[in-house]
Amino acid sequence: MTSGGDLIFGSTAGAVRLSPDRISVAEFTAPLRITGFTIDGIGEKESEQIKPKIFDMLQKQKIVLSAGQNSFDVDFEAININYRNDIAYQYILEGYDPDWSEITMAGTVRFRNVPPGSYTLKIKALRKSDGRSIDETAIDILVKQPWWNTIWANICYLAIIVFVIYFIVRYKWYQLRKEHDEDKIRFFINTAHDIRTPLSLVMSPIEELKTQVGLSDKAQYLLDVAGSNIRKLNAITAQLLDFEKIDSRKAKVNIEPINLNYLLSEELSCFSNIGEKRGISLCLNVPDEQVVISADRHLLELMLDNLMSNACKYTNRGGKVEVSLTAGKSKAVIKIADTGIGIPEKEQKNIFTNVYRAENARASQETGNGFGLLQVKRIVELLNGSIRFTSKELVGTTFKISFKRIYEEPVIHWNPNNLNEALNEIRIPSPVVSTVSEEKDETLLIVEDNDDLRNYLMATFSTEYNVVSTISAEDALRFLENHYPDIIISDVMMPGMQGDELCSIIKNNPDTAGIPVILLTAKNTHDAIVNGIEKGADDYIAKPFSLDILKSKVRGMLHNRKRIRENLMRLAMMRAEGEKVEVKTDTSTAEGQVEESQISEMSASDRAFVDKVVDIVIANMPNPEFDIEHLCREMAMSRTLFFGRLKSVTGKAPQEFIRIMKLEHAAELLKQKTSVAEVAELTGFVNSKYFSTVFKKHFGVSPSKFCDDN
Repeated sequence: MTSGGDLIFGSTAGAVRLSPDRISVAEFTAPLRITGFTIDGIGEKESEQIKPKIFDMLQKQKIVLSAGQNSFDVDFEAININYRNDIAYQYILEGYDPDWSEITMAGTVRFRNVPPGSYTLKIKALRKSDGRSIDETAIDILVKQPWWNTIWANICYLAIIVFVIYFIVRYKWYQLRKEHDEDKIRFFINTAHDIRTPLSLVMSPIEELKTQVGLSDKAQYLLDVAGSNIRKLNAITAQLLDFEKIDSRKAKVNIEPINLNYLLSEELSCFSNIGEKRGISLCLNVPDEQVVISADRHLLELMLDNLMSNACKYTNRGGKVEVSLTAGKSKAVIKIADTGIGIPEKEQKNIFTNVYRAENARASQETGNGFGLLQVKRIVELLNGSIRFTSKELVGTTFKISFKRIYEEPVIHWNPNNLNEALNEIRIPSPVVSTVSEEKDETLLIVEDNDDLRNYLMATFSTEYNVVSTISAEDALRFLENHYPDIIISDVMMPGMQGDELCSIIKNNPDTAGIPVILLTAKNTHDAIVNGIEKGADDYIAKPFSLDILKSKVRGMLHNRKRIRENLMRLAMMRAEGEKVEVKTDTSTAEGQVEESQISEMSASDRAFVDKVVDIVIANMPNPEFDIEHLCREMAMSRTLFFGRLKSVTGKAPQEFIRIMKLEHAAELLKQKTSVAEVAELTGFVNSKYFSTVFKKHFGVSPSKFCDDN
């Protein structure tokens, strides 16, 4: 080493002198490029197919890989031929590597099993001599999620979980409901067991009482009603006990060949009276050939009874129930179709699953317990058959029951024409309306389709009033065309027109608006009551009702009508006297005045009716030939209807009313000192002698004496 800091080295070629202050680092550039991208784990063929895509992605500096392509190699190179030995590399896969790699001379980096996600591969070219960076490059790499870890897959997982939870909850709910239904069935059946003995103890004394001598007609009738309903209750208990046998599979199934042609003919003959009573037509269509199945006769009859009973029960008057039988080589199909109220679509799924009655069936007020169709379903299953149905609300329902057909010969043979001829002879009777008797002051009109209840109400009220009954609203309207009852008691739920509709028609007709209407119904909800009142009903009584309450309400309404009648008659007489009627608002009532409260009690139509009658009588008062026939023509009413209405609103028959109007007018003329002969002429009496006789009978004094006193 010299004093100047140079270094001298000996060599084979001589001495070498090195001056450190004169040494310099060579500056050079080397552009860094990614030269290759290879996916590990794929075949040669697939590798060749994917190369164009890899090339395009390298150009865009973004590599997109599937979940199965997460092992790959990346090749890169910094190009400078003169200084290639002075070039080294560092890299980092951001998001995967925690730090930069060690310096390496290799131009390849390998990654294996990279998790799904987004990454950035950064590469640096360095000078080995001083570690300074020459160039950098970067490329984005996206490894997609596997299909089972995508958003849509997660949505599917969630949906499956929700479905499973729903299924479990639904299943548990179904099980609980089934247990509830079974508990309900057991309760009803246990109740049926419990009430059979009390029923027998009630039925036996009733039957014994009916044999007693000296019973009144009313007592005999009441015992018949009680006995009839006890038998109905006994029939319901028997049905529940039969259901128990079927449900528990305790029923002894006695399988035998059954001729369906004959069985169906018997079934319809049993229901012919019901069809006649309800005003519906029954029709049977069967093939000429015998159709035989193997079944238990008792269970088969029980099944048909339930289906036929429902068909007749929920088919309105004028409807049709058709029973048909079709048969193929191996199958026999019984079809029972009706034109009834149908089953709402939303409730059809419940029909065979539990003890259930559709909403419209409950609203019809027809008796039922919901066991019938469930019993039918279980009988069909017990007999190895199948059942299905179609139904549309307000159109009708059709049940089809299929059984395996056999070709064994049954015991009974039959002629299919016999029943068809008998059914064709069924005639639907027209409802009979009782005639109005004039022996009693008030007339009640009862509109009720239930025979037992209608007859019971008639028997109850007939002791005090003249009672008329109809079985439908339509018949009631026909009756009102020629009669004017004092009060109407009507059921709400009836075949055809409903009772509230009848009430609305009555109240909207000026000729009948003044008639009080009491509605009877099993619908005791707040909305039902409000609807009935809005239709114009004067009262609304829910079933079951107390007969004493109904009787007291009838008496109260008739008493009010009597007061209104007196007020209307008083107004008529005041008008006949020539006075102007004024409404007084205070509590005192002077002559020639009527209290406002009394006026408000009177129906506007009834006041108008009486005013019109009074106007006609006054206008025709001098005419001695003026009579009832003339008055009815002027009023444009039949004699019967006019008589009934005038009697109802004034308490007077037409002849008596005309006479009172004439006499009241005569009294007013006598007060004005008009002569008796002239008064008789002005009031239409044929002579003074007859006038004096009638006047004295009415006022208690002769006309001359009356004139002197006033």
